[in-house]
Amino acid sequence: MEWLLRARGSATLAVLLLVATNLVPLAGVLLFGWDLFTILILYWIENGIVGVFNLVKISLAAGPPESAVPRFKLGGAVQKAALLPFFLVHYGMFWAVHGVFVFVLTLMGGSLLGTDAGVSLAGVLIGAVGLLLSHTASLRLNYIGRGEYRHISPGAQFAQPYPRMIALHVTILLGGFFIMGLGQPLLLIALLVLLKTGLDLALHLREHTRLQRAAVSA
Repeated sequence: MEWLLRARGSATLAVLLLVATNLVPLAGVLLFGWDLFTILILYWIENGIVGVFNLVKISLAAGPPESAVPRFKLGGAVQKAALLPFFLVHYGMFWAVHGVFVFVLTLMGGSLLGTDAGVSLAGVLIGAVGLLLSHTASLRLNYIGRGEYRHISPGAQFAQPYPRMIALHVTILLGGFFIMGLGQPLLLIALLVLLKTGLDLALHLREHTRLQRAAVSA
C-alpha cells in the first residue's frame, strides 16, 4: 500500500489521516445521530481551515512563476506581500458566501421539517479538530517535508484551493438540498459523507502527484 501511495505523490500518513478524519462525520451520523446540518457546518469550517493553511503555503512557496498565471509574476517578497492580503479578502468572500448558503439551508431545513435544526456543537468541534490535524499533517509531511513548496510559485499556490472549494461546495450543497427534501434519511447523509471523502481524497492525490512530478522534472 505504501509504495502505491508514494507513487501517487502523497505521504502515507497524510493520506491515512485524511481518510480517518473524513470518516469521523460518518461515525457521528451512524452512531451519534449527527444530522445533515451538523455535517454542512463542519464542511464549511473545513473550507475556512483550508484558506488559513493556504496563507501559510503562499508565504512558503518558492517555485518559479508559471506562465499560466502571468499576472502574478512579481518578485519574491513583493509578490507575497501583494498576494497574502488579496487572498485573505478574495477567499474570505467566497467562504462567507458559502457560510450564508449553509446557514440559510440550516434555518430553512428546520422550518420545512417542522423542527429545530439538531446541530451538534460537540460534533462540529470534534470534527473540526480532526480536520485541522489532517491539514496540519499534510502541510508538514507533504508541502514542507517533501519540499513541495520549492516547486510551486506563490501565484499558483494562490489559486490552488479554489477548484477543491468549488467542487466540494457544489457537491455538498446540492446533496444537502436533495437530502433535506427527502427528510434527512440517515443512509443518504452517510452517502454524502462518503462522497465528500472520496472527492477530497482524489483532489488531494491529484494535487500532490502534480507537485511531486514537478519536483522530479526540476
